[in-house]
Amino acid sequence: AKMNEEELEQRQLNLLVRLQYLDEVSRKLLDQVSSSIQSRESAVESAISVTRKALKPGGEILNLYCWGSRLFRTAHWATADWDFLAVVSGYDQPAEQNVVSENGVDVALWEVSIFQEKITQHVPWAIQMILIGRHGGAVMLNHEFDWVLSWPKLKKALGLNTRVNLRQVRSFWRSGEIRKAKKRVFYVFQIIDFMSQLASTGDISDFTSLNAMYYDRIMAGYFPDYRTFESYFDPIYEMLMQNFKAIISPYRDFERQMYDTVDISAYSHRGPAILLKFLEKHTFQDLHLWLGIFCRERANSTLVDLWPDVDTPHESQMAWECQGTVIDAKSHECVSFSNFQAFPWEGTYVSKLNWENIRISEKLDGIRVNLFWHGNRWHASMSPFENLTQEIFWELWEELGYRHPDEISTKFTFSFEVVGPKFQKIIFYEKPKIVLIGCTCKDEIYSWRNIDEISQKYGWEVARDVTEEIRNFFRNENSGKKKNQKKGENPISAEKIRKFLSEKIDIEGYFVQDDLHRACYVTSPFYDLLKEVRDNQDLQTQELILLRLIADTAVENSKTLNHYPFKSSFNGYLKIQLEFQELCKYVDSGFREIKERFGLDPNAFVREVPKYGKKGVFIHFLKDEDRFPSACDWFGRETYRRKVHKYLTAWWTEYFLSSAPRVLSNCYK
Repeated sequence: AKMNEEELEQRQLNLLVRLQYLDEVSRKLLDQVSSSIQSRESAVESAISVTRKALKPGGEILNLYCWGSRLFRTAHWATADWDFLAVVSGYDQPAEQNVVSENGVDVALWEVSIFQEKITQHVPWAIQMILIGRHGGAVMLNHEFDWVLSWPKLKKALGLNTRVNLRQVRSFWRSGEIRKAKKRVFYVFQIIDFMSQLASTGDISDFTSLNAMYYDRIMAGYFPDYRTFESYFDPIYEMLMQNFKAIISPYRDFERQMYDTVDISAYSHRGPAILLKFLEKHTFQDLHLWLGIFCRERANSTLVDLWPDVDTPHESQMAWECQGTVIDAKSHECVSFSNFQAFPWEGTYVSKLNWENIRISEKLDGIRVNLFWHGNRWHASMSPFENLTQEIFWELWEELGYRHPDEISTKFTFSFEVVGPKFQKIIFYEKPKIVLIGCTCKDEIYSWRNIDEISQKYGWEVARDVTEEIRNFFRNENSGKKKNQKKGENPISAEKIRKFLSEKIDIEGYFVQDDLHRACYVTSPFYDLLKEVRDNQDLQTQELILLRLIADTAVENSKTLNHYPFKSSFNGYLKIQLEFQELCKYVDSGFREIKERFGLDPNAFVREVPKYGKKGVFIHFLKDEDRFPSACDWFGRETYRRKVHKYLTAWWTEYFLSSAPRVLSNCYK
């Protein structure tokens, strides 16, 4: 208590120096006591043996890869473990620990379908394994994986991977694991370099390119504190990431040049001007590589359907022009083009909307299908999704009693969303539906005013119009406030719509569309959290997001959560759901005691308890649940109970997120 800040800082510095010194001493001692170096052959035998023990009867080892410090030549040879990754069948993928060990051999086990998901998502370490197999890292190869390189997908996956690992660097350092933190930083540098090689050459040919430049400097370097260490590695990280981004962004330069050479009037609803210019000099394979555009060739035809991926950069004009566009690969003529495109709610896009004529409709989390006329019949072009085929679409069309457009409508491209249990992406829809969301005419811009007429004419369902519902919500909110809004000015905001969406579940969001077919969209917090779970690679982070989602949602009423959409995080979801239920039991058990102590009714409880602080509340709640009866009879209505559960779990989540990483697991238990 008598120490000043300078003395305390010096004491911390000395402690860190001692930790680093002990780290080096421990390495030397391990050198001295190491009696032998295990050969690769014996390590492979151990890896196969320990893997087979973890499999179900009938399970198989499909692929086995050797990787890590031994392959990358950063191993401390006398003591380094052998690292393997096994792709297997007959294995229940756990939510957390999937590494088995034996005799200095560590094997990470991955069920084959989940590993295919990782490759499809371009998770860097999974892609790395596939390419290691080409350069002597494969011990066993019995299964081929499907994947086609996409730069936008690779960029997103690499960004997620490096951010997760850099957070772990900070955690390791704070818990005194200095060497581990240093190794993790070098791994981040290494994986960026590997993905840069892949982006520029289509392969990883040099697994040691950064060793001489960075490995020894990082591992042997002296850094008195984390801030000093971060100031060393952060500029290198930024430099490597900038080099990677420069390799994968040639579309920016191309589109910039096109703005100077293509007639601006060509950027209309009549056709994809920049896309057609691109295809004069490049291939459909380049379109997929650059922008992640799916290019689906039709059987017995020269037509190619173009659809963007979820990772396609939305700021790209070419990507905007590829929303279900159909091109004749032989003549490069545009056969079908839909100008019904929606952009995220950002200033540039919002300012272009004609706010005097606005329609707000439900945004469906479905499979986009465009209906167009070609060769004397109607065709369907659909975004890639394994559960929807041409046959299934037309069968559903007939089941719903939908009529085909007449000959007068052959100049139109009609845009639909297909939803249903078999077509679930994130949000669950109980019944299969085909819903009209827009239409494009070759000769004129068709506004949303005509959509209702068209849907009635052909017996089609149209996206639910919520314009008046939201306007009434805003009117009630703004009643009594001064109105200074000018004509044509934006009367609403994304924040207001999100507030309207905040209590809604099982909905993706809303389109805000003007009469010229320009549209922006806002997504619901419920959808955003689930999307974050899907896109995050770190299991612990996934569980934290799920905890927040479950705490804010009436889970028993959510059809989406009852039909959880992600196989890779399903076990984690079940685990968090059970733990949240246990937490609710603790909350229930403390209600009666607090009521007796403070004599509070439910509303007063919510209002008064914060005065006693988090620690005091936890002391009351973390009791033996058998001591107290349930509080349901006291609260009467279920809404009160849910309200307090949500309130207290918000505290718990905040406490959990702000705690030091090394105490998280104990705190959570």
